[in-house]
Amino acid sequence: MLLPQEINRQKINQSAFTKKLTLELSDIQEELEEVQEPFRNIEVSGKHGNYQLKGEVHGSIGEAYYEVEDGHQYLVEQTPIEVEGETWQEFQLDIIISEDLIPQNGTLMLLLFNKDRSIQLPVVLEQQ
Repeated sequence: MLLPQEINRQKINQSAFTKKLTLELSDIQEELEEVQEPFRNIEVSGKHGNYQLKGEVHGSIGEAYYEVEDGHQYLVEQTPIEVEGETWQEFQLDIIISEDLIPQNGTLMLLLFNKDRSIQLPVVLEQQ
């Protein structure tokens, strides 16, 4: 800690250059968790090609996207999810897949991810 003794040859009040600050560790931990896990409370409903996905995304992710695939081909290409601000926000996706494209013995997967794909969250839409 360095504190000036005088300015322009005048003694100064030391308290003018100090400030006490209280920081809760829980505040820091919450922010770290939000950045590491930008998707939460994901719920899927529907079947036979009509699905609804609800969840929350944190604005710190920047640009967010989703796509749907069956393990061999993309059924829904990369599609943006609207993200605004720097807080948690709800989002909803309504997804329609032609029934003849749904795998008979497989899994229909939705992938949530950020722009550079460094964060990815796979979500099962339907498994047969």
